[in-house]
Amino acid sequence: MLLPKKKYKLMRSLGKRLLCILLLLLTNNLCFASGKPTLRRILNNIHVDIGGGHGLSFYQNKVQKMEVLKREDRFFLINPAEPEVAYIINWFKDPNTTVENFSDSGIGGVRSNPQEEVVFKGTGRTTPITLSLYTEIKKRFRLGGGIGVSVNTISTLRPNAEQEKLGNYNTSQQTTYYKSYFGMMGFKIINKPAYAILADVRMGEHFSFSKLPNKKFTGRRIFYNAGITVEKNISEYFRLFWRTSYEYQYFTDEITKGRTILFERSDVYLQFGISLNWPELPRCKIRNCKIEIKHNHRGKSYRGVSMLKGKDVMGNLIHERQP
Repeated sequence: MLLPKKKYKLMRSLGKRLLCILLLLLTNNLCFASGKPTLRRILNNIHVDIGGGHGLSFYQNKVQKMEVLKREDRFFLINPAEPEVAYIINWFKDPNTTVENFSDSGIGGVRSNPQEEVVFKGTGRTTPITLSLYTEIKKRFRLGGGIGVSVNTISTLRPNAEQEKLGNYNTSQQTTYYKSYFGMMGFKIINKPAYAILADVRMGEHFSFSKLPNKKFTGRRIFYNAGITVEKNISEYFRLFWRTSYEYQYFTDEITKGRTILFERSDVYLQFGISLNWPELPRCKIRNCKIEIKHNHRGKSYRGVSMLKGKDVMGNLIHERQP
């Protein structure tokens, strides 16, 4: 059945408008985007963030369905179904060290209550360094990913109150090194010429390029990160940012069949850094040119200011000085 003429004209008009909007969204700086896309225009749509910072890490290691034995400042895991086998606790280094023909008869030590879960908790520090790439959609949405390296330091884990008799677990190697990869998406809550505030989430995996933790861990070390970022626009192509975030990860280590340790870790980060995207047009090469907006000379397009100068595409100052 054919649509009435009025509805047909209305839909046709809306279709044209949507097509025009789509073309505007897909074409960066339409007035200067004639010809094939250049490397500059491609790089202009890719933002690069480099950041570092500091954070606090909260560890929680839960021993499930196993006993913990402390003997001469060493900790062992014992499976009641395997009385002749023990597993040396050496967290953050090699947690699956097995001792065969193990027996505790006639030798002193402190045991945990097998009916209660043993939880070791501790607080450490971390220094994260990240490199991320992303593109912006409609100047509001962000989509991208990145890689990171973090240095983590922890020295002591304390048992829960019910198992205080075991005493503290002191790590044999206090510093661990991780690298990670992640995907990210974000949304600008506030978008002003001088600054922007956005919320973003990241999801990825931590893994180690040192010996810590041992690759025998089962399960992937997936992490989830949510944060708020404040950006200060120095220019159209250069920004400073501060990011506060919360991160959570957990994974399990199956010591023996049906006997596992659950590792949980939460982090609170404060990061800072710079954000760059490459100018889509070269700087004007005419020495006496005073034009401070994007313009043409002899059929070629140029930008009028340095990528570090605080002016927008129309030549207006981003940061107005107050009298």
